Parts: sequence; structure tokens; C-alpha cells
Amino acid sequence: MLVSVIIPTFNCEEYIDKAIESLLEQSYRNIEIIVVDDGSTDSTRKVLSKFDKDIIYFYKKNGGEASARNYGLSKATGEYIAFLDADDYYDPIKIEKQINVMIQNPEVDIVYNDVTVIDTNNQEINILKSEGTFNNKYDFFSQMLYRQIIPATASMMIKRNCIDQGIRYPEQYTNSVDYWFTLQLAERYQFYYLEESLYSYRRHEKNLTNQHEKQMKCEKQMIKDLGLIKIKDAINKSTFSYDERCILLSKIYQKIDMYDKALIEIQKVKTHTWRSSFQAGICLYLAHNYKVALQSFLISIQMDSLKAEAYNNAGCCYHMLNEVERSIFYWKQAKKIRDGYHDPDYNLQIDNKVKKLTERELRGVLTNYNLFNISPNHS
Repeated sequence: MLVSVIIPTFNCEEYIDKAIESLLEQSYRNIEIIVVDDGSTDSTRKVLSKFDKDIIYFYKKNGGEASARNYGLSKATGEYIAFLDADDYYDPIKIEKQINVMIQNPEVDIVYNDVTVIDTNNQEINILKSEGTFNNKYDFFSQMLYRQIIPATASMMIKRNCIDQGIRYPEQYTNSVDYWFTLQLAERYQFYYLEESLYSYRRHEKNLTNQHEKQMKCEKQMIKDLGLIKIKDAINKSTFSYDERCILLSKIYQKIDMYDKALIEIQKVKTHTWRSSFQAGICLYLAHNYKVALQSFLISIQMDSLKAEAYNNAGCCYHMLNEVERSIFYWKQAKKIRDGYHDPDYNLQIDNKVKKLTERELRGVLTNYNLFNISPNHS
């Protein structure tokens, strides 16, 4: 079974040889390596010349990430498709492990795995895991509507028939193209989470930019483009409890700025937990009802005293209510509870007049962006 591995690249001369070498060292040997050079102006082609016998190289006019990935998909001939970003690399048994999952679980269409985040010197920073395990297709898709579950979409292996059905990266969007791609897959196909780190994802200054607002704007538009009918249908078909469905739909409404609907939905919850109280607090805060929002965050803290995001948001409420000392106390508590969580750090800076409300639950692992002096994104 042939596996096509697509490497899109743009001015990545420093790292691409490591990426290709990791493919040549795979325990699974039946691999087609497709490099799509998206108009590089550095020495990428020169670096690749030593691999001429091992790769299929295409040079194209610069068209962006989605364009390069789609070009690679159009050239791939394998029964399975995988991606590798030019500054990352595979574990030697990655392809073998994913192929075995496909063989042992014929109902599975896409396999993804944990990811090791590394620095420019190949030193481990942390390991990113899936934001939950969802064996039911509708559970997975519903959660994907709220936030990206997969730690690095380039780690996926995909059956060719998924691509043959016309799923492509969205060239009409400028950001978050991997999110749309995985949404389209999740709507139709079965994912499998392989809980093992088989992909090294490199963090460096060139691939870290302050694009969070643009990414969130694109994500909002993507969810709106899917439409509320599809969203509600997926949630209703999920195996989640009634309360879980209400919380999830509230989160999605909030994500696309439908705050009134988000508040109505969260008020339908019958048995309150820290999560429902936290979500209610966010909805109330965004409706400028700071006193009632504060009570929701304090209830959330009572139910789970280790949720740093609830402390941070309680601090924001106290700030809006002009209770300075209490706001500082809660932001400091948030800092103590969760290392690497930067919203309370930001809020404690006197010069920052507009404080940061954390609008989603924190991920299991927060990337240490301070290594690169880049603004954090905990979404």
C-alpha cells in the first residue's frame, strides 16, 4: 500500500533536509515523497538537489498554504495520504503505526496522534495531546465545531477515498485553513486517535506570528458558513447528555458572537457543574452583566478550585466592578494554579487598561510562547 507524503514548503532551507531524512528513515518503506515548493526565494531547491532520486519535486508560483497543499493532493497517487510540514519531522515508526491502525480498524478513515513540540535545536518543549477522545463521529464533529481537537493536523494519515470525494483545503480563506479541512473530514468520516507522539512540531520565530485575531475571525466565518442546521443536527446526533449538548451549543453560539442565544442555551442546563457555571459566566460577562457573571465564576471555583481560567475571569469581573484589590488577588491565584497561562500576567500589568477575559476553557497543555516573545493563544 503506497503512502503519499506531501511536504509543502516556502523558504524553509534550514529545516527541510531533516524533514525528508525522517521520511527516508521510516520503517515502512512504500512511500511517495511529494515536495511542493510554493515559490521559495531562498536556497530550498539547492538543499533538495541531494534528494532528487528520492523525491518528486514541484515548483509553483506562491499561492499560500492551502494552494500548496491542494497542489500536492492533486499529484498524490498513494492509497493513503499524509502531510509533513517542511520544518517538522516524523518518528521512524509513524507511518507503520498509522498503517497498522488502518488495517486493524477498517472503519477508520483518518488517524492522528500526539505531537512533540520542539525548538530550533530539536529540544523537546512539551507534548500536545488530543483535546479529548471521541469514538463517535458526531461527538468528534460537534467538539470540532467548538475548537480544534487535533494537536497538529499535519500528523494525520487519510484514506485516499476521503480526498477523492472532493475535500480540499479552502483557498478562499487566509487563515485557519487546516481547521476547515479537518471540519470537512470530521463531518463525513471516522477519526482514530493514536495516543502516542509520532510527529515533531518545530516552534521557531518564522512560524509564530501574532495572527490569533485573524484566525479566530476566519474560524467564526467557517462555522457560520457551515450553518446552524448542520451544527444543531450534529449535536443532536451526538451521544452527549442533554446538559452537555446545551453547554456545547452555548459555546458554539458564543464563538460566532451570538451571545443572546449562548446565554439562553446555557440557562437550559439542569444540573450545574464547574463547566456550565464557567460558560454562564462568560455569557453574562459578554452581556456586561458583571455582578451576576462574577457569581457564576465564583460558583465554578467552588466546584473546582483548580480551574485557573475561572479565577482569571473572576478577577476581570472585580476589575469591571472597580474592586481592584480583589481583582489582583484572583489574577495572582490564576498564575499560581496554571504555569504558562499568560492572561493573568497580562491583566496584572497596570498599563493594560483593557483586561483579557479567557473565553474558552484552557487546553490541557499550554505552549510556552515566551520562548519566542510571541503573544500567547490559549484557544
